[in-house]
Amino acid sequence: MNDTMAVWELSYENSVTFLRDLAQNRDLTLRFQAQKQYLYADDESGRRVLEFRYPLVFPHPGERFDPEKFAGLVPDFPPAYLMLLVQAGNAALGIFEGWEVLEHKVIRKYMVRKQQGKAQIKHLKTKGKSRLGSRIRLRNSEAFLEEINQRCEDWLMLNPVERILFSCSENLWHLLFQADPRPPFDRSDPRIRRIPFDVHPPNFEELMRINQKALTGYLSMDPDLDVAVPG
Repeated sequence: MNDTMAVWELSYENSVTFLRDLAQNRDLTLRFQAQKQYLYADDESGRRVLEFRYPLVFPHPGERFDPEKFAGLVPDFPPAYLMLLVQAGNAALGIFEGWEVLEHKVIRKYMVRKQQGKAQIKHLKTKGKSRLGSRIRLRNSEAFLEEINQRCEDWLMLNPVERILFSCSENLWHLLFQADPRPPFDRSDPRIRRIPFDVHPPNFEELMRINQKALTGYLSMDPDLDVAVPG
């Protein structure tokens, strides 16, 4: 994409309308970018003229991308989903359905060294157990991960979800699946989707901010393209 593209933010409803109209457009070749999970379109000359990062709560298009089939899978209203914002010692979790918050929880534990400001759980399990502060951080780290998983398990027993959105470092995400109890879903669960936005230290306000972004579509398009943008 180039700097001449016009940019829109679309509500969930307008994102659904736009996708359904776009899937019917025979003048554009619509493709799915699997790694970053967005759609783009080329014109007849092969020039990219459109990129659409659809709301994170949309379903996955599937292995064989079919625009019309994908548009038919998208529900009129946002489905139930779990959101996990996890950083070292801070987590904000929520269950959402439509635009309603069904459950939410902020978890804080002391698990970082002040001098370094980052999680020390790997170090603590090997070389850092001798000091009292290290032992406290290790236990708090374990309790932090356990509480996240237990909260998810309790919620999902009562609130089945169709999406699991998460923002978490690779190290912490890996450790979540080593904790006891483990998460009530597998790492390969097709409902899982990584949140592609920058996340500030997790709290309730940040949970709500990221939730709003998860329900928003982001469109970049050649302003001369004859494609209607709803709203």
